[in-house]
Amino acid sequence: MKNKLSPEANISAAPRTRRSTALSHLRPIPRRGLSRVESAIYVGVSPTLFDQMVKDGRMPTPKRINGRVVWDLRALDEERSKPCRMSMDAKAATVNTQLGR
Repeated sequence: MKNKLSPEANISAAPRTRRSTALSHLRPIPRRGLSRVESAIYVGVSPTLFDQMVKDGRMPTPKRINGRVVWDLRALDEERSKPCRMSMDAKAATVNTQLGR
């Protein structure tokens, strides 16, 4: 008779789990479509600020794939590589601040 604390008893009592054979479980698959929160994290801002940036055109609009709303990773990269769109007044204020005026 096996003791309850013996290793052999614990092996047979362990719950059996189904092994996934999906490729994504074997290695990470890079994705081009990111959710709103993932896109905000990728860009480095909060989801609320990301929403504002999409609304005012500083970030691209999402694409709808069936019921899922996704942002294209390459479109996010392209938008981030563009120069910052500041108004002339904001640019002048920034330069004046940097020059100590």
